[in-house]
Amino acid sequence: MTDLFTALEWRYATKSFDPNFRLTDNQINDLKKAVQLSVASFGLQPYKVYIIESDAMKSSLKDAAFGQRQIDEASHVFVFAHQRTYQSQEVECFIEELAKSQNRDVEDLQAYQQSIDTWMSAMSEAELETWMSSQVHIAMNNLLLAAATLQIDSCPMGGFDSDKVDALLGLTEENLKSCLIVPVGKRSADDPYADYPKTRKSQEALFEYVGE
Repeated sequence: MTDLFTALEWRYATKSFDPNFRLTDNQINDLKKAVQLSVASFGLQPYKVYIIESDAMKSSLKDAAFGQRQIDEASHVFVFAHQRTYQSQEVECFIEELAKSQNRDVEDLQAYQQSIDTWMSAMSEAELETWMSSQVHIAMNNLLLAAATLQIDSCPMGGFDSDKVDALLGLTEENLKSCLIVPVGKRSADDPYADYPKTRKSQEALFEYVGE
């Protein structure tokens, strides 16, 4: 495992993967664990993550992603999908799991459940989608960071036809909408982008202290 800042310098949005490389089950399980432990507003995780490893499915997914080569070259592909609408039963299930994990009665958490219901119900459809999408991005960042510390390459993607991806994975029927795609694997030795230096804002431009 690599230390944090070395890992952040090492990672980049991989443009070409080694198509002959396959991640181990243990490596995939580590990535899954990182996503599972992501920060989540209220503790809710209003999304599901699909992991694709078959060549046939990756080929179909590539077609829905405008032919981006990373998808069928990568070892595995993570597809993040958030809920389309707010469903109170999801909160009920979460409260039950929360009570169980904290060894408490569900009744003790009714006020918390009500506050979640009230907040979620007050959002417009557009606001709800923005909030759910932000939760997916937080989880994706956990995946990218974990991959980097494990020396696993990745490439976050938002450029794809979500309707086609939804149809391919049957997401609409599950009240889900595809949001992000992340191929993971090992960078190709021929990918020139691996050697490019990072270009980021300076800390002076990025940060400002206030209240002094």
